[in-house]
Amino acid sequence: MTLSCATAAEPPLAQLDESERLFTRAYGHFLQRDYWNAIDYLDRALKANTYLVDYYLLKGLAMNRGGDYGSAQSALAYYREVRPLDPSAARIFAWFTEQQRTLQALLGRTSLTARWQVAYPDLQNTLDSGLLRPFSIKGMGKVRALGDALTLSDTLGDQVYFRSTAGESFRSFGVSSPAVVLPRGDEVFHIFSTSGDVFSFADLAPASPVSLDLKGTIQATVSDACWVCQDEFVVADPVDRTLKFYFAEDLSAPLGTWAPSAQPMLFEPVGLAPYGEWLAIADRGNEMVHFLSLVNRRDFFSLPVSAPRDVAWSSLGELFIVSEKGQILRSAIDFERREVKELSVLSSDFENAWTLFASPKGLMFCLDISGSRLCKATMLPDNDINFGFLSLANPSVALDKNKESFLLEATLSTPFIAYLNKTFPVVYAAWNNRTISSLAMRPKAPAKSDIFVFHRPTREGTVHPSLKSASVETGRDVRIVFPPVWTLHNKTLTHTIIDSTVLLTEEDLNILTRFCLANGLELDIWARDLPPIELLRASALTGGRTLFSLTNVPDLTPPSNRLQIQVPLPEELSSSGYPGRSMMAVFLDVGLMQTRDWLPLWPDLLTP
Repeated sequence: MTLSCATAAEPPLAQLDESERLFTRAYGHFLQRDYWNAIDYLDRALKANTYLVDYYLLKGLAMNRGGDYGSAQSALAYYREVRPLDPSAARIFAWFTEQQRTLQALLGRTSLTARWQVAYPDLQNTLDSGLLRPFSIKGMGKVRALGDALTLSDTLGDQVYFRSTAGESFRSFGVSSPAVVLPRGDEVFHIFSTSGDVFSFADLAPASPVSLDLKGTIQATVSDACWVCQDEFVVADPVDRTLKFYFAEDLSAPLGTWAPSAQPMLFEPVGLAPYGEWLAIADRGNEMVHFLSLVNRRDFFSLPVSAPRDVAWSSLGELFIVSEKGQILRSAIDFERREVKELSVLSSDFENAWTLFASPKGLMFCLDISGSRLCKATMLPDNDINFGFLSLANPSVALDKNKESFLLEATLSTPFIAYLNKTFPVVYAAWNNRTISSLAMRPKAPAKSDIFVFHRPTREGTVHPSLKSASVETGRDVRIVFPPVWTLHNKTLTHTIIDSTVLLTEEDLNILTRFCLANGLELDIWARDLPPIELLRASALTGGRTLFSLTNVPDLTPPSNRLQIQVPLPEELSSSGYPGRSMMAVFLDVGLMQTRDWLPLWPDLLTP
C-alpha cells in the first residue's frame, strides 16, 4: 500500500519592496491628513505583505483621526497582540480610551459644571471699539450675540446699534422703541419693537446704508424674543402675561401661547433664552426661572430666583441669570432628570446689571442699563471639564543656524477658546526615549473661512448657491459623503455646518464630533428644527455656533486653533525603520489644561 503525502500549504511570498513602497505612500497621505487614501494604500500594502504588523498601528492612528474610535481601537488591539512590549501603543490605546470616555460624558444630557473667572474689564477694549465709547444708551433693551455679530437695543433712545464682525465699528440707526434685535447668522437681522412691529435688515455690504423691511406687526407687547428654529420665533409679552409663538412668514396670529400653571403670582416674562429643545424664561412676577420643553410646549420645571431680569446659556448648557439686585448667577441643569443641580453666585454687586449675552469662545457678558459698564466671565478648564484635543500633522525638517528641528502643524480644539488665546502653551516632546523641550507658536489664522454644509433636501434658494454642500438624510449618508469631500478640501476646510434635521445616531454624532476635533474643524448647526442637546454640546466642543438661516453666506470667523510646534532634533538621535520605534509624543500644557498626541516620524522621509 502506497502512502500519499499531502503537501503543506505555503504562505504567500511577501512582495517586500512593493509593500514598503505602498506603506510609504500611506504614511505620506496620513501626514497630510488624507486619511482615506492613507487607509487605501495601507490595505494594499498589507495585501502585498501579510506580515506587515505596522499596518495596524498606522491604521489605528488614521482611523482615529477619521473619527472612527471603534475601528481605531480594534486596529491598535491587533498591533498590541503582536508587539505587546511596545510602550507607545499602550499609551496611545489608553489615551484614545480616555478621550472617548470624556467625549461621551460631555455629549450627554446630564449637568455640566465648568469653572468661571469673573472680571470687570474696560468696555472699549473688550468690544474692540477704539478709544471712544461705542454707544450712548438712554434706556437699554436687550443685547444679543450670534458668533461675532452683536446687537444692542436702546429702547428709550429709539436706536439700534449693531456690528456683524469682531473689530468692526458699531453702526446705528433709528427705530421706535426697539426691544431686541436678533441675528440670524447670515448677515440678516430681525428687530422687534415693544409695540409688536417686526422689521428685518441685511448687512451684506460694509458701510452701506441700512434699509428696513417691515415684516408685519404681531399682537404683543414685546419685552424679549428669540428664535426657536429657522422658521419660528417666540416673544415674551408681560402685558398679556404669555409667551407667543409665531411662524416667521406669517405674523397674523400666533401658532400657540404658553403660561405656567399654578403660579402664586401673575406671570411676567422679561427674558428668554433657547437651548435646543428647552427654553429658559425669566419670570419677574413669580421670581422664578422656568424651563419649558419646546418639544411639547407643556412640560416645564422651575428654579426660584429673586427678581430675575435676563437669562442666557453658555455654549455647554449652563444657564446664567442676572437679577435686578445686581447678582449674576450660574446654574447647572440636568436635562435628563429635568432638575437644577447647582446654583452659584458669580457676582453679587454689579450695580444696574441689565442684560446678558454669550460668546461661543467660552465667554459670558453682562452689560449695565446704561451700556457703560461690563462684567465678563471666562470659562476655565476644571477637573470635570478639562478638554483639549491636540492633533499633529504635516511635519517637516527645518534648518536654523545649522541645527535641525522638526516643525509640526497642529490644531488644538477646545471649548475654552478665550482661555486658550490668553494662555501661552508649554510644550515638550518625547522621541526615542528622550524628552525634548519644544516651542509652540501661533501662525496666522486662515484669511477666510471655507465652509461645507450637510443638509436634508430643501427648496432652491434656502441654501446660498455659493456654499459647498451635499444633500443627505442620515448620519450614515454624512459618513459616506465626507471622505471624498475631505480628500478634496482638507487643506482649506475650516467649518462644517450640519442641518439639525439630519438624523444622527449616537455613533454618527460621535464620529462626526471626533473628526472635527481631530482636524481643527468648527462644527456649526443650522437650526432648521429644534437641535438636540447632544448636537449643541458637540458643536460647543469645537467652538461652533447655531445659525438660523443659510439664505446668505454666513460670516464665520476662521477658528483660532492652529499652532506650529518646533522640536529641536538632537544630533545623536535618528529614527528606526518602524513606526512603533519612531513614535514622537507631544505633550501640551495650557495652564489648567493638558493634552497630547502621537506621530510616527522618519526624518529621512521629510523634506527640509
